[in-house]
Amino acid sequence: MPDQPTSSIYVGYMPMPKRVRRTVRIAVPALVWLMLIPAYLWASAAQPADPATWDTSAAQTYTGTLVLDPYPFLVTDEGPRLIVEAGKIGSQARFDPAQAGPQSGATVTLTGYPLELGDRRMIELLGNDNAVQINEPPKATFAPTPPRAVILRGEIVDAKCNLGAMKPGTGPTHRACAMLCVRGGIPAVLVGFDALGNPGTWIVASTRESGTTNETTLGPMDDRWTPLIGQPVELRGSAVSLAGLEIVTPDAIGPIGR
Repeated sequence: MPDQPTSSIYVGYMPMPKRVRRTVRIAVPALVWLMLIPAYLWASAAQPADPATWDTSAAQTYTGTLVLDPYPFLVTDEGPRLIVEAGKIGSQARFDPAQAGPQSGATVTLTGYPLELGDRRMIELLGNDNAVQINEPPKATFAPTPPRAVILRGEIVDAKCNLGAMKPGTGPTHRACAMLCVRGGIPAVLVGFDALGNPGTWIVASTRESGTTNETTLGPMDDRWTPLIGQPVELRGSAVSLAGLEIVTPDAIGPIGR
């Protein structure tokens, strides 16, 4: 049997024929490049991770004035900080007056982990009773600005994941998570643009009437808008500013094309 077969048929235990060897030397690198080019194009089109941070290295303390509506947040010298619990849970139960929790307007010190994205801030409370300390009874009040009509476009997400608890914290891949978080009491926010194209973030709230005083107050987002989380929407409603937060109460929300 000859050392170098002349047949182009490849037999595994025999030396590779020259014709097959030449083909392999050309075909294999070509196939590798054909696989790398789509991968590069896909990676180039992907959105970079946002600079949101969630620092769980060490708990920190924050002192300020507590505001409970539409979602609990702390007014500090550096601005407002939304307040949530660990996991997909808001902090409303922690401040329930029926459970002797601190009331709106009280000066408190909170201990937890910070989440930040630009000038937007949040505290994830530690899971113990010492995470909330009441320093002074209610004395400060914050009144919202007069409402103004707005048309906003963007995406409704949960504030916690959007501030760094998850990446990505927006888009279709995060939609199911965002819906669970909002249903659990995490503040719902609309990230997008106003009618003039100015970027911004608005807490999505609802209006409700007190059963005892008949006063209208702000509350969490209405459940009827939950199915629209995680997709492009147009929101028409009224917006106010409250202690450094922009808050919008929708009259109508509808999906829009991308």
